[in-house]
Amino acid sequence: RPVLIPADRSIHDLAEKKEVLPLFKFLLGNKVIADRDTVSGRWSRRMSHVQEKSFPVLDQSRFLSFSGNLFNRLLIKADREEYLNLKRFHGKVLTAMVFHSESDFIAVLLNRKQELMRNLELWRKKRKLPESQPVFFILNEGRRSKGMPEMYYASEYLNQEKDLAGKSLLVTDGRFSGATYGLAFGYMEPEYADSGKLQQLKTGDLIRFDLYRRKFIRVNQGKTEKTSSDP
Repeated sequence: RPVLIPADRSIHDLAEKKEVLPLFKFLLGNKVIADRDTVSGRWSRRMSHVQEKSFPVLDQSRFLSFSGNLFNRLLIKADREEYLNLKRFHGKVLTAMVFHSESDFIAVLLNRKQELMRNLELWRKKRKLPESQPVFFILNEGRRSKGMPEMYYASEYLNQEKDLAGKSLLVTDGRFSGATYGLAFGYMEPEYADSGKLQQLKTGDLIRFDLYRRKFIRVNQGKTEKTSSDP
């Protein structure tokens, strides 16, 4: 079940009105973020003194949580247009293109795009797929690997490429900038450093995308879970 969160105000606006902690408590209560132990105590206990507050929600923007046989959780913030675009990928088998840093991915987009497009077409023919739709995995950007630096340019450069924008998915174990838009999935759990399955993922692997069951399934020897036909 998607959870709607406020998207009409910036963090700066919330900070000025001293609403950051109430918003944090709101997200905890709606299970958009999980409760965690910290050096100062568990988040829910630290929020116990914070006054309850309801926030306006917008139908245009929502967090969707996905799972699969490569990871336990993956999040995307999708507005109405992006959600409709995701429907175009439902039930399709996508070609995984694996990168082990954001900088590697950006370098390929900026300097070796023609080579990338040729490789996608070669993989399409080899796998006998009707379309060469990629899912770009940017791994090794998580908390244990790099402290989860804010990622902005990966999605920004991708969205500028007319051959790839809206025609590919971006998946990472890192975290995105608040300005990120497009079909970008992040905050993967477990992250690359803790997952043998992700460490075995390689370019050319096939990934089936199921929007309605919220699943990314790595195809294994031609056997995979069926996709649902209804939302």
